[in-house]
Amino acid sequence: MQDVHFSLSYMSWQELGWKSIAVNLSDIAAMGGFPRYALVSLGLPGNTEVEDVIDLYRGMFDIANKFGLVTIGGDTVGSPVVFISVTVIAAPG
Repeated sequence: MQDVHFSLSYMSWQELGWKSIAVNLSDIAAMGGFPRYALVSLGLPGNTEVEDVIDLYRGMFDIANKFGLVTIGGDTVGSPVVFISVTVIAAPG
């Protein structure tokens, strides 16, 4: 959640996207799994710029592509602050 786990005052949208996937990949690696699919749910304020969302996903795809991770769905809702929830589905190691 914005201003709890990250702040857009010191992190770009692209960095935020990269981080949101990286922390999940780290959890999968710690369990010896192989990441396959991601579900991404976003909460965004109404004044969020389209370019910011594109940058967010650019960061996500930058790291996801390195590990063969494919985003297969999720949801986007209105929210007073930005929140991101990522679920990574993995195959056993």
